[in-house]
Amino acid sequence: MTMNLVVRDQPSQTENGTFIDPTELVIFAENATTGFTVRTPYMRVTPHEVCQMITIFATAQLIPNVKSISMVGNNGMADIPFVIPSYKKRDVVVCISPLFVSEQWQNFLLAVHIYKKYGAHMNLYLISAVTSFYDLMKEYEKEGYMTIQPWIKVTFPGVPITTADPHNEIEFRNQAACQTDCLLQFKESARFVTFLDLDDVLIPRIAPTYVEEFQKLMDGKNKLAYMTYHKENYDVTTMRDSSKFSLTNMFANLELKHLTDQQSTNENVEPPLYYDNSSARIITSKEIQELEDDLRKMIEKPRISKIYSKLPNNHYYRDLVVNCYNDRYYRYDHAGRIGEMKCPGPHLCGFHQHPKITCMHVNATHIPMKTLHPITYYYATNPYFTGDIGCYSH
Repeated sequence: MTMNLVVRDQPSQTENGTFIDPTELVIFAENATTGFTVRTPYMRVTPHEVCQMITIFATAQLIPNVKSISMVGNNGMADIPFVIPSYKKRDVVVCISPLFVSEQWQNFLLAVHIYKKYGAHMNLYLISAVTSFYDLMKEYEKEGYMTIQPWIKVTFPGVPITTADPHNEIEFRNQAACQTDCLLQFKESARFVTFLDLDDVLIPRIAPTYVEEFQKLMDGKNKLAYMTYHKENYDVTTMRDSSKFSLTNMFANLELKHLTDQQSTNENVEPPLYYDNSSARIITSKEIQELEDDLRKMIEKPRISKIYSKLPNNHYYRDLVVNCYNDRYYRYDHAGRIGEMKCPGPHLCGFHQHPKITCMHVNATHIPMKTLHPITYYYATNPYFTGDIGCYSH
């Protein structure tokens, strides 16, 4: 399990006046015939002290056919809602970090068709998106290309922000917890799980599918648990008008960033080969045409065609967030001025609403809880998307 924990300067005090410094979790599990209590240490995930809220991770062996799980405190217990992980067999699952005020449907179409072609299923975490883009993603979900996972904000009903401020003191919209959630969902059913942002696209280069490439890279390395890929940054000029958009043109306009003049001749090359700065083949024109054909097949569906014409042709929120992040986070990070940083994330930005742009935003029922010692466990239920909140990051 993964949780957000408020960092305290002092150990908590119980009702009988004793102090406890919580270094472990106490979990009670129950099935139809018996109950079982286990103590387990937790591991800190957040590597810095910039934010009040940190992500922790804990594992515990419970009992078969568990019906209920609770966190045990000195003065009571709190239910821990849980879901059964996916048992649908997949070769590769791509976990996409939470999107908020998202409007870049072009990146989505490029990514979702690439992942499908090379044998992966996209599991996308969503906070909010422009309404037409949300509708498009829902249609792709119906067609089996991807799954939308509501990513609910953290809140503590009845707790003053002077005690715990989940809005301003959780790093990057709780991304570490999101990735842990995705891993726990699919680690038993998928052969490989990857973690990417929507604008990060992985194209296999030594095998025709992701699973074959991963197997080749890991062959003979029995103790290898994970691997990372070197990332190249590309700029792309793409059509904002959906009626003129194509994946073929998107590939044709890729331009590798940070090239010297000598290398710049490799930025754009006629099909069938596209090159990066190492002169290695990225993708063939045949593969690009297959991606384009798959896109056209989807666009021709009446429901999608109707949505497609309504997709946004500007990047109002994207430009706002990029400028905000550069000004309030990256300029400190790149300069090594860590001490001047505030807890990073979209809460640093002002999301000024546009009168002509509507969004679908996640919402849920947040449960007030009795205060327990040493940890009070809060959770939300019944997540859903609504058009009544607006275009915000939380």
